[in-house]
Amino acid sequence: MDIRFLKGDQGMQFRKLLILKVCFFGILFSIRTFAANRNYYYAPETVELKGKIEHQTFPGLPNYESIATGDSPERGLYLRLDNPINVIARKTDEDSNSQDEKTIKIVQLTIVAKDPTVERVLESAKKGSHFSLVGHLFHRLTGHHHARVLLEVERMN
Repeated sequence: MDIRFLKGDQGMQFRKLLILKVCFFGILFSIRTFAANRNYYYAPETVELKGKIEHQTFPGLPNYESIATGDSPERGLYLRLDNPINVIARKTDEDSNSQDEKTIKIVQLTIVAKDPTVERVLESAKKGSHFSLVGHLFHRLTGHHHARVLLEVERMN
């Protein structure tokens, strides 16, 4: 269609629709390009994640329902990631429980570092303290795992 021959309202509507389509696809392309999450893999891959420490408490024994009604508090360390990630399962993963997880914003931490200062530093860190942690990812497995993905922390960078 040659738009030079469109006159009046018909030509104006066509131009508006064309501009709207160009803007829509430009925004869509920008979002997909710049908001793509980085992909990581479960153990045995070693990963480095950056974010802020959080201490969270959940109800534990005996009923895992409510601390107010007598369940013991179950405290854990978490890393709220600077940027969301995807964690991809491979057929060769050590853990058969592994499954793809998209847009992970927080991971629960388990400390396996040989250096005892790592656990002390993380346990005593104030909420919002920024860390770069290195270790292996694994998928939640038990009722004590309160995040979809956990990080076995081997060291801090």
